[in-house]
Amino acid sequence: MVERRAKKRMVFVMNKLMWLVCLFISVAFIALTYVVVGHDDWWLAWCTMGIGAAIMLTTLGSMCYCIVAHRLEEKNTRKIRRASASQSRGSWSRSVDSDKEILNSEYKTKMLLHGIRLGMQRLRHHISLLQPKD
Repeated sequence: MVERRAKKRMVFVMNKLMWLVCLFISVAFIALTYVVVGHDDWWLAWCTMGIGAAIMLTTLGSMCYCIVAHRLEEKNTRKIRRASASQSRGSWSRSVDSDKEILNSEYKTKMLLHGIRLGMQRLRHHISLLQPKD
């Protein structure tokens, strides 16, 4: 039980760090648009910032959507598990269905984390494209 709590705490901290990293990357991108383009072509800086902001808002929005969808699904899974446990306490077939739901939920969590990692890689790629070439 202690190990499970430690894992939950670690995932919670990692989640908050990922959000913080995403926020810092967004601010760095906006700052870099002005550094790279300069003051002479302010319209180009605004256009670049608009495109980058749209990409980052889409990424942040999809992350929010995935988190909310995951929490709603987790809540529904708990309700189903409680209802099935209260209906029949000794039924083995119901526990197998519950195990399948748990595995499905774990798979979706891993896919969510994979999607977040891919989003962060895309952001890094876009920022690297903005950096001046030597």
